[in-house]
Amino acid sequence: MTRFAYKNKYKNKKRKVKYGIRFRFLTGLCVATLIFVGVFYLYEVNSAAVKGYKIKEIEKKVDELKEENKRLGNLQADYESMQNTNERTKTLQMVASHNIEYITVLSSGVAKR
Repeated sequence: MTRFAYKNKYKNKKRKVKYGIRFRFLTGLCVATLIFVGVFYLYEVNSAAVKGYKIKEIEKKVDELKEENKRLGNLQADYESMQNTNERTKTLQMVASHNIEYITVLSSGVAKR
């Protein structure tokens, strides 16, 4: 080999080494990016699943509260019914009033100076 051919071989090796380092760096960068994206994806999916479970729990509580509200509405209607009121007047020993007189107020003032 001549001196000129030897130099060309050396230059080619140097280029291959530089290309290899760049290739390894880019490969490592791609792998790191894929790992980061994968971890981020798992985090987001897990987060969405947790939110879904929380929404289901809240919907269940809302349904329970609606049922309790219905039950309390029925209970209120029972307590306000005439039959229940008549029964309570007997147990509390209340007396019905018969002669009722209504007062009509002629002036709008209540007190005078």
